[in-house]
Amino acid sequence: MGLMRLLRALFHPQSIKTRVTFFLMVSFLISFWSFSFYASTLLRSDMQNILQTQQFSTASIVAEQLDQEIQTRLDALKNVANDATDAFLKGPDAMQGFLNERATIKSLFNTALFVVDTKGLAIASVPVPLGITGGTYNERDYVQKALSGKRAVGKVVIGKRLQKPTVSLAAPIFSKNKEPIGALVGTIGLGDSNFDRVAQQGYGKEGNYFIVSAEHRLIITSSDKTRIMTELPPKGVAPAIDRFIDGYEGSAIYTNASGQEILLSAKRIPSANWGIAISIPTQEIFAPIQTMQQRIMLATFFITLFVGILLWLLMRRQLLPIFDAIKSLDAMTGKEHLQPLPVSRNDEIGKL
Repeated sequence: MGLMRLLRALFHPQSIKTRVTFFLMVSFLISFWSFSFYASTLLRSDMQNILQTQQFSTASIVAEQLDQEIQTRLDALKNVANDATDAFLKGPDAMQGFLNERATIKSLFNTALFVVDTKGLAIASVPVPLGITGGTYNERDYVQKALSGKRAVGKVVIGKRLQKPTVSLAAPIFSKNKEPIGALVGTIGLGDSNFDRVAQQGYGKEGNYFIVSAEHRLIITSSDKTRIMTELPPKGVAPAIDRFIDGYEGSAIYTNASGQEILLSAKRIPSANWGIAISIPTQEIFAPIQTMQQRIMLATFFITLFVGILLWLLMRRQLLPIFDAIKSLDAMTGKEHLQPLPVSRNDEIGKL
């Protein structure tokens, strides 16, 4: 109760000191906090632009690297397929011997290399123990496309022997009349290739890399192992993802299925119709801004408290002559002889 009396005595609601101090403190708080909010908003926007640029640059570098990896293998298949016409026409044994001699291209495909005829039947393969020879692959998308005369990158599937994501690349084998008579196919196990090494890196503390097949709306591999070989939401469910799948290259902030806000940057890998995406929670990238905002609020509180006390003391000192005058007038109440009030300052109060 004593403290409350002291506070009421010091900060009486009708007191000029209290009212002026309160008004100035409120004005100071509104101005300072408004400036803090404005500065934080600008800083967040500038930081977001910088991070988007950096993230997209990283995605572009990785996409170019992977595109070169795929293009190198497609070109190698094409060159070998162009040289395979004579061996193909001589029969399976000649084709098998032809593949056995191609050590360079075998090093580009860590799972298998095989040749199919126009019916999709595998007539030769390396390594031989895998048992590919004799199998039928006419229903595979990459075989169908290769037999139509075009190079192809097939859909990523879980390999039966490796039990890991694998992708097959194919190039047509042409006759001397430039008609497709077969296809040369190379298979890559993504778990033991540069594609998986890229996805192993991670991005920041909680960010991830994703390699996505745009055609099949499928996450081929990712640093988030729980997302490998998972399908993306159907078209129309997540407009932000649809935008990237439809070919947009750039960055955007959106809320994922878990309700987490993330910054996502994507770049296409044109040789395979894939894309590389990098995501990171905005909570992580904007953590320094949030820390700064908390510090500003704490500093604002203490500065406001200091300024409020300083203003109250200043007002008390400036109005002290008035209080002295009031005391003097009270002391002269009821007396016959009045004394002039002393003028202690040559200012407005002194004139009063």
